[in-house]
Amino acid sequence: MTPFSAKWLRLGVVLAACAAGMVAQGPAPKAEPDVIVLKNGDRMTGKVVSMSGGTIVLKNDLLGDVKVPLDTVQTLSTAGTVDVTADDGERFKRRITGIEGDALVLSPAEGREALRIPLARLKAFNEPPATWTGSITAGATLSSGNTDRRSVSASANAVRRTLDDRISAKADWQYSEEKNASGQPWEISQRRVFGELQYDYFVSKKLYVYANTSALYDVKKDLQLRYQIGAGMGYQLIEEKTVKAGVEAGLAYYSENYRSATPDEDTVAARAAGKLDWEILPWLRFLEDATWFPSLENGDYVVTFDSRLQFTMIDNFFAQLQWLVDYDNSPSPGRERTDQLVGLSIGWNF
Repeated sequence: MTPFSAKWLRLGVVLAACAAGMVAQGPAPKAEPDVIVLKNGDRMTGKVVSMSGGTIVLKNDLLGDVKVPLDTVQTLSTAGTVDVTADDGERFKRRITGIEGDALVLSPAEGREALRIPLARLKAFNEPPATWTGSITAGATLSSGNTDRRSVSASANAVRRTLDDRISAKADWQYSEEKNASGQPWEISQRRVFGELQYDYFVSKKLYVYANTSALYDVKKDLQLRYQIGAGMGYQLIEEKTVKAGVEAGLAYYSENYRSATPDEDTVAARAAGKLDWEILPWLRFLEDATWFPSLENGDYVVTFDSRLQFTMIDNFFAQLQWLVDYDNSPSPGRERTDQLVGLSIGWNF
């Protein structure tokens, strides 16, 4: 046999041995599924993705994500470990072996015995880490000719949501100036800065208490500072992936300090608010934030609306049409009660 033939013979033997080994070994075993047995006897299999608010999310190969209320489950077991969080914040990463009585049973771990957690104390499975979401927008205009005008605007909002609480913040800035003839000085036609910060603590799945503060500086309204700080209760009417809506009511300390000699005003006021975040279509989103501050000491009140329509352009970038309305029934002398601002800007979601 020539050296060349011997080389190919050895190669053939090696390939044949590998093929025989693969046939003997067979296909890789399929991973065992997690199992949920309902109180009506139905059995569901898949992968336990998460649990929060008393609802388990099970990923099934055919049906996708299936939501299963915990109070309908007779027993539950997982093939792999699950990150279980109790109501006091303590976390356990173990397999779930079943439900006995009114307690979830976790497998032994690191020389420790099996653990029982009362179902009433369960907070979450695989709770995701808290992250900030929100958007940043910016816009500008420039005109020249009979009237020279230039303006810039920017806004930002951010929300950090966990199962227990929520922090939200927003800010708006608008500035514009113009001159009516060549050689004339520029005059400010708009300079407005607004900021708001709120903390919500959920005492139940939908009911929460809040603390809120906001501040406004507006040259055209003669406001050096409109400031309020207060607290109250809110109710989350809807909190789904495409629709979020809630209402709030409480009390606030309300103050208006003017740039002119107009006397400052301080009062105790009620606060009512409504918020809506609606993804109408995958590329179209509507946001509304409305507040009403009626004084409890006199007949004064302020109503504000912040309406935004966002059109997705590409990836996380969008175009935004914003309409701001501010109605003050007792403005500084010489000022209008209603101020409106409409702006078009480009934004980015994060």
